[in-house]
Amino acid sequence: LKEIFGTKSIRERTFAIQGLGKTGLPILKLLAKEAKKVIVSDVNKTLLMTVARQFPQVEIVLPSEISTQDVDVFMPCALSNAINIRNVAKLRCKIIAGSANSQLENKSIGEILYKLGILYSPDYVINAGGLIAVTDEYENNIYNENRVRRKVARIKKTLSSVIEGSKKEKKPTNIVADEMAEKIFNTFV
Repeated sequence: LKEIFGTKSIRERTFAIQGLGKTGLPILKLLAKEAKKVIVSDVNKTLLMTVARQFPQVEIVLPSEISTQDVDVFMPCALSNAINIRNVAKLRCKIIAGSANSQLENKSIGEILYKLGILYSPDYVINAGGLIAVTDEYENNIYNENRVRRKVARIKKTLSSVIEGSKKEKKPTNIVADEMAEKIFNTFV
């Protein structure tokens, strides 16, 4: 948010959340308190009825319509390939930041987003918390919440590095993130 709007505040921002599962629903609960507008979609109609009762201010749209909403932030939190050749030109957001895995149909979609001026936060950068927790427990034979929280706090710095690299190198964020990851992987080979 700060990169595009100059502030981290969500008060004047609009959001579209695709999928209200394990991460989408908690995100909705946070955003519904302060965001200017939240639009959601999910394939689970029973869940949507519950959401409509609990959050009457939230707008519900069909899953086929969620990616084309005129919002500040589109949050794919359900499906892989949520951003694809069929919908990329129809996007009306300034930022894409969600928890779904493999959000881009292919790498070239990142180039299109870059040319459209849409800031894409690579899913494997911002959604690294789960992997961090599992790896920490595996490496240490016990889960330590404080240790995991310290590592998860670094995600913000990593994303900032990706965004800065994108601006400096004039490359899409997904390509910059891939190159950063390859450098790290190559130190182990």
